[in-house]
Amino acid sequence: MTPGDFIAKWSDSNLRERAAAQSHFIDLCKVLGEQAPTDADPKGEWYAFEKGAMKGELFPHFVARVIDGPIGPLLGSDLP
Repeated sequence: MTPGDFIAKWSDSNLRERAAAQSHFIDLCKVLGEQAPTDADPKGEWYAFEKGAMKGELFPHFVARVIDGPIGPLLGSDLP
């Protein structure tokens, strides 16, 4: 999936956050060239949705990955 495909798919989404979260994350993995949780860890032992996560724990690491990754330049220059 290209960044443009991702933006086109998700910019008009009317799904609520909880309903779209896993699909959105899987598509983001595709954009970044990363394996989705079920591909990387089919048994769900170390990489699974909501496994061992605490609220707010992953977000700073994810943001750094996105800004430094392939879609960072598409987000604009006004990033922190």
